[in-house]
Amino acid sequence: MPDDELDCDRPEFWTRQAAGDIAMARIRGEGLLVEHHLFHAQQAVEKSLKGVLVARGLLYPRTHNISVLIGRLRESGIEPPDEADFAAEFTVFESVSRYGGRAIPNQFLSRAGCDEVADIAAVVLEWAKREIARAAK
Repeated sequence: MPDDELDCDRPEFWTRQAAGDIAMARIRGEGLLVEHHLFHAQQAVEKSLKGVLVARGLLYPRTHNISVLIGRLRESGIEPPDEADFAAEFTVFESVSRYGGRAIPNQFLSRAGCDEVADIAAVVLEWAKREIARAAK
């Protein structure tokens, strides 16, 4: 893999990572837990938002908190889609699979819930790709 594909200062790094996380969120198989699917969907949203910030030449905070990233975008005059606001709820998914503790809302504790979260992450990624293309012009 060429070094520029691992360069986190390039928005394509972030969108490629986000697409991989969405793929992981959609995989079904023995041994995979709901938390795994939700974690990857959260990561996809986070990385999509960071890609937009990078494309606009903005510093992104080193955080997993989607609300913080949305706030940074808005402070910069970038309005994310409504799905991103809904995805702010996904921040809890980042830590629950690693640290336990905080409960996952019941609406997401099913295959349908996991699919919904992955679908929302995909919408945010597609928005991010459009924003990144717009910033490149």
